[in-house]
Amino acid sequence: MDRKQWNRFKERVLNLSGEVFYAEDKKEAGELISQIISQYPNPEVGVAKSPLIEESGVVELVEKSGGIIDQINGGEPVREFKIGISEMDLGIAQTGSLVQDATDLGKRLVSMLPAVHIALLRAENIVPCLQDALDHFYLQGLPPGYIAFISGPSRTADIERVLTIGVHGPERLVVIVLNERGEGGKRGK
Repeated sequence: MDRKQWNRFKERVLNLSGEVFYAEDKKEAGELISQIISQYPNPEVGVAKSPLIEESGVVELVEKSGGIIDQINGGEPVREFKIGISEMDLGIAQTGSLVQDATDLGKRLVSMLPAVHIALLRAENIVPCLQDALDHFYLQGLPPGYIAFISGPSRTADIERVLTIGVHGPERLVVIVLNERGEGGKRGK
């Protein structure tokens, strides 16, 4: 992990009113998720299936924390979840934005509808700038049909120019950056 990129990404996420935590391994990421979930009494939690979600044992952790879990597949009806958990494809250090191939409806809904979005991001997937993020998708062939860029909690000022958080999406964004390679970094919020 490039420490300079990590620090820049972390700074930008915090500037956007997001929260960001660093985890050395999947176990530590799971402990952070459990701590966040425990802040809400018996929350309904929507989880978008992904390799990192499955490897991290997120479903079991949510159940142990007293949350009611539902793994979302595209096309399923979605209940109103308090917390959504999904894996992000990339993070952009320059802007603190998360990038998600949101072609799958389930992934999109879990990151957009709940009041709280917990985003898991592998440290090696933090890129310097937007162009690098776009290049990432083009190198894989045609880019996905729907790419979401998430920059902090939802905010709008379209009603009487008063800034409001959480109207058109999550009011709380928590990013957990997982660095399994053990290349150092600092925990942060």
